[in-house]
Amino acid sequence: MSDDHPELPTAESRSIDRPYRRVWISTSSVFGATFVVALLGTVSLRVMTVHLGPASYGLFATATTYVGIATLLTDLGVNSVSGRAIARTPGDVSVILGYNMGLRLMLSLVFVPLIWVVGNLAYRGHAHGGTLVLGIAIVSCAIPFDAVRAVSLSYFVSRIENHRTAMINVIQQSIFVALVVVAVASEHSVVGCYLAYLGSMIVASVLAYLSVRSRVHFRPQWSILRWREIIKESLTIGVIQVANTMYLMADRIMLSLLLGVTASTSVGYYQVAYAIVSFFLVIPSMYMTSMMPLMTTASGTTLPDLVTRSIRHLSIISALVAAGCLVTAPGVIQFLAGAEFAPAVMPLSILSLSVLLSSLTQVFGFANFSQDRHHNMLLVSLVGLAVNVGLNFWAIPHYGVNGAAVVTTISECVMAFGTFMVFHSKVGHAISVLPLLARPIFAATGSVGVVHLLCGPESVALMPTIVRGVVVVVAFAGLLAVLGGWPREVSEMLRQQLRRAGAS
Repeated sequence: MSDDHPELPTAESRSIDRPYRRVWISTSSVFGATFVVALLGTVSLRVMTVHLGPASYGLFATATTYVGIATLLTDLGVNSVSGRAIARTPGDVSVILGYNMGLRLMLSLVFVPLIWVVGNLAYRGHAHGGTLVLGIAIVSCAIPFDAVRAVSLSYFVSRIENHRTAMINVIQQSIFVALVVVAVASEHSVVGCYLAYLGSMIVASVLAYLSVRSRVHFRPQWSILRWREIIKESLTIGVIQVANTMYLMADRIMLSLLLGVTASTSVGYYQVAYAIVSFFLVIPSMYMTSMMPLMTTASGTTLPDLVTRSIRHLSIISALVAAGCLVTAPGVIQFLAGAEFAPAVMPLSILSLSVLLSSLTQVFGFANFSQDRHHNMLLVSLVGLAVNVGLNFWAIPHYGVNGAAVVTTISECVMAFGTFMVFHSKVGHAISVLPLLARPIFAATGSVGVVHLLCGPESVALMPTIVRGVVVVVAFAGLLAVLGGWPREVSEMLRQQLRRAGAS
């Protein structure tokens, strides 16, 4: 399929376009809700960074990172298997949700005390060890509630109704922001922020469970025999998920352990940069989650077409994100966190480059999983984790947060290449990736040049930052159009809108 000339739709492409519109609707609504979550997150980030400072904010980030890792270990791929199983056998939805929730709750009861013990041992003698260990203990209580939330929402994922998941996320973030504001106003500082995290998760889990129960009657089921079957099916993807996310979280853990008295402050800088980038990482994740049911049932040339479309769309978004972050980083950091967090500008610029690589990993990873080839990705994930941890042992002591950001980008490159090779060799479809990436990358590079030419030196002031952001978006869109890089369906939609405007 060419990007340069519109093609007449074939019967097969029409059969793809119809459900594909559902993916766009789901992804668009999720992105809208995610944008709201991001705005709320901006408020909480601003409140915490200003009132807590880099060191205390770093403590909060470290505690939530440990709990994030524990949450992954309680998942073990169960949530991904749930969505796929429901999509394939919707008549068994009550049974699938019941046993999966029972398993997740049992694993949560194991990991809540375990993660507290690990934190206590890791930070014995740490400058802020008492506050950090208390934070890990408080936040870890959210693990079983997250299990209920995640398993419940897998039902909506399987039905390509991710907008419902997004709305619950909006409510959760709203409650978190409100509780954080109350915490800092009452001078309970970082401990109040720990409690805000726990409280928002409790509410989200209750809402998720009740939302699904209104459609499907289910409750936690307890059966060691069935749990063994679930773990046998999900363990490989679970290990892959742990490895894939661990290399993103390892940076913060290693910063907190390797930098001595500056550890918490460095984690605070890095977390601010990563929090901004992670918002944009939600886009490929949500997009591919919406694509998952279609890929699971795809056959013949349908799967390569879905993968190609996904790369084409996500590469445009990711390249624009990278360009935008590169030209607005100082002003964004100043606005969100204040002058104290100026050292976060360089990590943000570096990490923004990894968004495109992460998008490719998501596309090929989901495609491999949809065709039961996730077992072949295990080695890729372990190699990515080993590269990240190994390089960080050298990079963090020498280059601090900037070194950690570079290592993350290198790790993303390893993961993207590895998942592509699995798709190419095991799924058995050849897709030329570089031609799909070339025009978005050229447009992003050119738009950065246009901004520097028209707007002059970088500024931390709000209005110049907004101007630079607008210029990079307009320049990117124009350059991509000149290069013929807009997807056929997007160009056709724009032509339809122009014809309607002309007719009116």
